[in-house]
Amino acid sequence: MGIELRSRMNRLVGTWRSQGRVVGGGEHEGEEWRGFDIYEWFPGEQHMVHRVDVDIFGGRKEALEFFTPRAGSSNSFDQTSFDAAGTIERGVGSFDAEGRYHNDAEGARAVVTFHDGNSMSAHWELR
Repeated sequence: MGIELRSRMNRLVGTWRSQGRVVGGGEHEGEEWRGFDIYEWFPGEQHMVHRVDVDIFGGRKEALEFFTPRAGSSNSFDQTSFDAAGTIERGVGSFDAEGRYHNDAEGARAVVTFHDGNSMSAHWELR
């Protein structure tokens, strides 16, 4: 893994309180959601682990996701998520020139903007 990718991924490390409101979500329009996202390096620091625990769409969603740097790429990684309901979802994560994290998964995509060491915001679109 390249130094630049590791540096950018390091911005995710930590426990993040997350919250938002569903817009353009049909039956869930206006619903608020909240929870926690925890990012940490897997032992050996070749993979990152993302733990999700949120209350959304009227229930709890728990997932464990692995980020694995893509061979030959200096700014992207494969994402594989396993949730408590037994669903497996795959996607690609990357960073753009401004340092924003792009999450392009099967069921949704997002752009995460870092504001400082303590906050970030995300714009999600469900597919």
